[in-house]
Amino acid sequence: MSLTGSSNRHPLGRDELDRIVREHRLWLESDQVEGVRAALNRTDLSSADLAGADLSRGDLSGARLTRANLAGCNLTAANLVQADVSWANLCEANL
Repeated sequence: MSLTGSSNRHPLGRDELDRIVREHRLWLESDQVEGVRAALNRTDLSSADLAGADLSRGDLSGARLTRANLAGCNLTAANLVQADVSWANLCEANL
């Protein structure tokens, strides 16, 4: 099965994406006691502005991150298997 077709990914609204990032930050800061791990697998995050976000240990497998702003983003130990980061801004991102 191909993960490149738009029908395989679901888009997120800005409010939902902000909520997921907040819950993930809480999950990280509380040593997984509170909040929820970011599950952004197979989402369409094309052109999303995630600059400076801490998505370490998050699941972004199969996500479309084309032209996303990931500058300064912490992606340490994040699952990026089959994620498309074509033309994404990864300046100072921690991979």
